[in-house]
Amino acid sequence: MKSSLLYGALTVLVAVIAVFAVFAAIGSDSNDGHDKEPEKEPEVDLRAHVATCDELYSALEKGSDVVLESDMVFTEKHISLSRNWDLYVPEGTVSTLDLNGHSITCVSTWGIKVFGDLTIKGGGDVINRYTVNSVVAGAAKTSDAVLRIYGGSYNNLGDSETILARDGSSVEIYGGTFTSKVPSVTYSNGCVLNIEDKSTSKITVYGGRFLGYDPATGDGATGRSTFVAEGYVSEMISEKVFEVKKVSV
Repeated sequence: MKSSLLYGALTVLVAVIAVFAVFAAIGSDSNDGHDKEPEKEPEVDLRAHVATCDELYSALEKGSDVVLESDMVFTEKHISLSRNWDLYVPEGTVSTLDLNGHSITCVSTWGIKVFGDLTIKGGGDVINRYTVNSVVAGAAKTSDAVLRIYGGSYNNLGDSETILARDGSSVEIYGGTFTSKVPSVTYSNGCVLNIEDKSTSKITVYGGRFLGYDPATGDGATGRSTFVAEGYVSEMISEKVFEVKKVSV
């Protein structure tokens, strides 16, 4: 009799434990995910990774964000008779160009001409080896044209500006290194930074290094006493090398 009662009690206990286990499992599966890390969607890289001059030109023309995957060397065969630039950003488009440690060598009057909105970042080199009235990069055409530079080295091997703003456009420089074969504003036909005469364009410098040129000298022809942003200062860090940095508080 006692064995029967003990067996019955054990049977009931096992059944109760089984019921609790079932409810626990159900609760675990129906907790609305509060105890689980939400699964992250894989990031999709929508930037255009380009390896040729034609791919680069096409990507910027479409307003894409671009990453260089090789050095770009433009030649005369890339330049049509209807334009005077190697690369351009059309009006109404917004693009970011990541140099990604590579170089762009240009051969036109304008290396990179911005009619829209372009941000350049990453380490690398942009060079214009065209020798007459050449510009490495600049903004033009409308007051909505904006060129922002966060990195890279810009070198003009010709006799004119490295960076130019005209037609009411804006250039903002946050970093990078800038030099020109004709670096000083005392020369009438060239300098590192320049605004087209009688233009309402703006060049504002928040950072970067300038070889043979002090951006605090501005552009006398357009009445800009300095290109350095308010709250920033240009300091000579070595012979004829100037660096713009934020004023220490």
